[in-house]
Amino acid sequence: MSKYSKKQRKQMKRQKRESVMSVEKASKPKKQIPNVKKIIKSNKLFIVVLVLICIGLYVNTLDNQLTLVDDMQAFVFNPQVKDLAANLKTLNIQNIIYAVSYQLFEFNPLPIRIVSILLHIIITLLVFVFTYLVWGKKIAKIASLIFVVHAINTEAVTWISGAPYLYFALFTFIILILYTLYFKGKGNKYLYIALAIYIVEMLVMRSPWVLVPPMALVVLDQLILRKKFSLTKLWWVVLFAIPISVYLMVYFEDAYMARMEARSGGGTRITLHTQALKPVIEGYPYSTTLMSKLYLFPKSLSVYYDGMEVTTFLYTSMYVGFALYLLAILYFLKKGHFLRKNRQIAGILIMLPVLIAPAYSPIKITWFLAERYLYSGTAFVGVLVAMGLMWLQKKYNNKYMTYGILGAILIALSVRTFIRNNDWQDTESLSYANMKSSPLSVRPYNDMGGHFYYKGEIMVAVNWYEEALKVIPTSGTAINNLGFIYFELGPPIFWENLEWPEPDYEKARALYNQGLSIIEDNGDPRTVSYFFNKSLVFNPHDVEVILSTADMYQRMDFQEHARNMYIFGLRRDPGNEVVVRALESLSY
Repeated sequence: MSKYSKKQRKQMKRQKRESVMSVEKASKPKKQIPNVKKIIKSNKLFIVVLVLICIGLYVNTLDNQLTLVDDMQAFVFNPQVKDLAANLKTLNIQNIIYAVSYQLFEFNPLPIRIVSILLHIIITLLVFVFTYLVWGKKIAKIASLIFVVHAINTEAVTWISGAPYLYFALFTFIILILYTLYFKGKGNKYLYIALAIYIVEMLVMRSPWVLVPPMALVVLDQLILRKKFSLTKLWWVVLFAIPISVYLMVYFEDAYMARMEARSGGGTRITLHTQALKPVIEGYPYSTTLMSKLYLFPKSLSVYYDGMEVTTFLYTSMYVGFALYLLAILYFLKKGHFLRKNRQIAGILIMLPVLIAPAYSPIKITWFLAERYLYSGTAFVGVLVAMGLMWLQKKYNNKYMTYGILGAILIALSVRTFIRNNDWQDTESLSYANMKSSPLSVRPYNDMGGHFYYKGEIMVAVNWYEEALKVIPTSGTAINNLGFIYFELGPPIFWENLEWPEPDYEKARALYNQGLSIIEDNGDPRTVSYFFNKSLVFNPHDVEVILSTADMYQRMDFQEHARNMYIFGLRRDPGNEVVVRALESLSY
């Protein structure tokens, strides 16, 4: 019989095992901390390949025109871009780029496009370095290849107005690299440099998106770099909290109000437009599910994701997708106790929504989702793909199979990226693409109307605005643009090439009453112009409406249009004294 108890024997075995492990650990050579310069130097050929791929995929964007999807408004129609000194004082990096480009090249978009492509190249290299530091060479190569070709990135790179998300990504990956170097023992100076870079980002960006990097660092620290949770190691959060507090007090309220004003609008059709979803109850499942779909299957891409009809299937798939996403996080967190890669997968799944955190704000300060929001997260999707391919290679012991799968993925994404870049050729091609992918969104129809208006094809523009009103009858943009055209060209009842609808006296009176209510509310004169003129189109014989329309033109100093309307009224009612007196007073 043994002189040791069962408990004592177990304890002795554990002590022996720990002793052996400590000896083995001591005998192993100390793992060297990767050096960024060495990473770049030892992978020069691969880096050249990344650069060439990026140039090849985006070279077809260099002759793209500026679009009416924000580019013209922010650049060509913005008088502030002509004042370089004033823009330098604001420190706003996007405004400075616009102003410098205007000073050197006027409104030629080519230089700005070259800057965007160069930024994409630089960020791709940062992605390679960051993923190399965290996961090693193999995963870094696959992740950076996925990142450089992924079609979801086209909106940030190809769209001039999407450039701020390139700057966000630039700052984010610099900060992630610096923090990783700090974590791996390179010294506290890297943490302080990361903090300094973050403060610079706040100064030059000034957007709710600048709140994202500290949240991303917490996920990186606790779930990707560490083997287990250790909240005591997050002392550095206090350092980042100081500039965040200053930012929230000084800038956030003004930025929030400006953003809400810019996003105001809506319609009567039940679609996923600006505020159609309840932010917490429905917004989270929608944003998460659509994010996953766009990362995995970027086939149907659009600037506007407000044109999806709310159906039972959409609701069901939205919640099912969200539930599966949460379950996947919980599953890999649980498995992370046994295998670190599982913990890292959970961290990446959490990192993806963290990188688009403003889209999850309970009070909407962004769209529920946009492709440009997903730019930074594409790097982490690339890591997941790399992990999956390496698991397949290990499971089936066949590297050629994984090479084939990776090649197919890269080719498919590259083709989609090249095609999507062609969509951005001009406003017309982009609008048609958006109509196809978001058929219930009113925005591409309004974009098309504006496109033809500036080309001087007014009747074509009018037809597109009318099409917009078929999609959402209360579209303020279409209504006001038509009202403006009615000011500029005069009442449509005088248009020779107008296709007259069947008379509808009830509709005419309802439109007139809507115009009167706009006047009572001191509303936009363009809106009044639309309702009065549309009332006349459906009933050109109503003298009361004719008088009100003429009076509106007179008050807006369109005297010739007013005179023609009074003369038109006299033809309908020759003895009307009010019309006669109004015409006589206009003559003096």
